[in-house]
Amino acid sequence: TTVTTPAQDVEVTATYKSTPSPGPSPVNGRCGSADGGTFTSAPSSGLCSRGDSSSVSGSGPWTWTCSGSDGGSDASCSADIQSYTVSASAGEGGSISPSSREVDHGSSTTFSVTADEGYEIDSVSGCAGSLSGSTYTTGSITAACTVTASFLALEDLYTLTVNNGSGDGEFEAGQEVSIAADAAPEGQEFDQWTGDTGAVADIASPNTFVTMPEADVSVTAAYKDAEPETYVLSVTRGSGSGEYET
Repeated sequence: TTVTTPAQDVEVTATYKSTPSPGPSPVNGRCGSADGGTFTSAPSSGLCSRGDSSSVSGSGPWTWTCSGSDGGSDASCSADIQSYTVSASAGEGGSISPSSREVDHGSSTTFSVTADEGYEIDSVSGCAGSLSGSTYTTGSITAACTVTASFLALEDLYTLTVNNGSGDGEFEAGQEVSIAADAAPEGQEFDQWTGDTGAVADIASPNTFVTMPEADVSVTAAYKDAEPETYVLSVTRGSGSGEYET
């Protein structure tokens, strides 16, 4: 500055004051290399490249934050769980659904198995699973795998009807089926099997078997009057000896 000198002596003094030192600049948190990654378990390293990490939360996907300092903002970070494709394949005679699933590491999944008309489920295998009814449940999935279902064609079944006896049912052609006549009514005895006797092994036996043809079979146990019991009469020194009914 300048001083205008008056008609007298002048004395001036310079005075000073203290100024505050500048503070630290805000530092924002920054996610580390684990951010955006894919893992089979919660990440524990590479969480933050700047700032302190919070605890990792979730069971896949996972989230955490990297803290800012001196007024800086926190960074939000996340990572995904590894998943695998579980495919499904069905042979002739049925289907399995869905055709595939995306399954997280360590989890299991289910498929529905359906046999076509005239077929039955033979086996279902793959991915360390098990079949219950028509539902197949995999084991814990740790890699891509395939579930395979196979089916069996059902044999045609034919009906055997046994009247006055036992052995009814549905059977495949060529199957040997035991049949038995009921006990005869009082005063009667078994006579023979009647009906479709071409399939009967012994029509004169009350206990025999039927070899099923490619057709339904109906047989009936028939009865006849029982022969009367006779007894021998022996007459010594006289006449009248013979066999007589009671």
